[in-house]
Amino acid sequence: MAKASPKASTKDSTKAAPKAASKTAPKTAPKATKKVGTVTAPKAAPPKPAASGVSLSTLKYKVGSRKRIKRIGRGQGSGHGGTSTRGHKGQGARAGAQLRPWFEGGQMPLIRRMPKFGFHSPFKVEYQVVNVSTLQELASKGRLGKETVTPEVLHAVGAVAKRSVPIKILGTGEITTKLTVNVHAFSASAKLKIEAAGGSAETLNAVKK
Repeated sequence: MAKASPKASTKDSTKAAPKAASKTAPKTAPKATKKVGTVTAPKAAPPKPAASGVSLSTLKYKVGSRKRIKRIGRGQGSGHGGTSTRGHKGQGARAGAQLRPWFEGGQMPLIRRMPKFGFHSPFKVEYQVVNVSTLQELASKGRLGKETVTPEVLHAVGAVAKRSVPIKILGTGEITTKLTVNVHAFSASAKLKIEAAGGSAETLNAVKK
């Protein structure tokens, strides 16, 4: 048998070796490079809508509603030092001085110097006035019927404004409807006109004089 030459065997081995090595060697991934000195900023929050209306953080005193207190007795530089705005001696400079607003230092006060005249009766009674022409107008509109005309009825139809104030019937105008009127007072002419129309005028005794 013929022997293979050593040169041929060395050439074949050198050619086959790198191919085998390339097949068997695992593929290594490239190394990840770290970035130094870079910081990712957080995402900015969306802007909040402006608050409408009044809140505790927006409350303020009204201009002119608060006044600085008058600090007295804090030295001459404050402008209110020394006598502390009370002056020198006298009643107003003493502790506990409380003068009445109408006191005029002992002279005759104004209310006693003014002349007095006239008279105001403490027993005067003020009436709500209703004329006979008003009664005739209400009767022609059907608001006053056959029932007795009392203070409650006159208040209900709007002839008087107050229920607790006495009512007096006066004789201004004319009346032709027969009505029975029962109120606190009548004038002489009003009573004659109501009775001339066939009605009657009766006086309540609820008024204290």
